[in-house]
Amino acid sequence: PETARAFVATLTDSPYTSILQTVKQPGDGTVQKRDFTVLQNDQQSWLGVAASEEEDGPVRIKTTSRNEIQTLLTEWL
Repeated sequence: PETARAFVATLTDSPYTSILQTVKQPGDGTVQKRDFTVLQNDQQSWLGVAASEEEDGPVRIKTTSRNEIQTLLTEWL
């Protein structure tokens, strides 16, 4: 419940929103795509990523930090 309240507070506090999409071609002719959404205000940062590979699947939201986002992008790319 506290996490949900903090997330709603972020949404209602005119958050900054960044939408990132990474695309890579591993060498076997396929293309892999991954989308990330970052919401943040002065108190909190949130990361939204697809919970599954489905096109219209659910999104997993969690608190995050600059270091975690940097690590995630480094590992993906």
